[in-house]
Amino acid sequence: MSMSSISPSDEVGLSPELYQVYQSLGTDEGIRKHIDEMKTILLENCNAGEKIQRIKIPQYYLQKYGVNNLYRYRLPDGYRGIYTILVNKGKVQSWILAILKHGITEKRLGYS
Repeated sequence: MSMSSISPSDEVGLSPELYQVYQSLGTDEGIRKHIDEMKTILLENCNAGEKIQRIKIPQYYLQKYGVNNLYRYRLPDGYRGIYTILVNKGKVQSWILAILKHGITEKRLGYS
């Protein structure tokens, strides 16, 4: 399936680990607001983030989630969202795998 520069997601999900964190947060907590914001944006455009080159996808994400694409999305307050896009039965699904502080994201992605 070819995706144009603006392509909506049919669904946005959270990794099991991120879902647990999300459920434990109060509705006014910043990280929960960042996750909600990212979900809204990905429903409008799954290509909103910066695509990470396939050869630069960390083994962590390849082994843990079996991804073949990975994106980084800038959030307020120095956070970054890490997500992947799947196409399942013709439906575009974005899965947010992690929300990390900028420095941790850079280390995990091998940029520093």
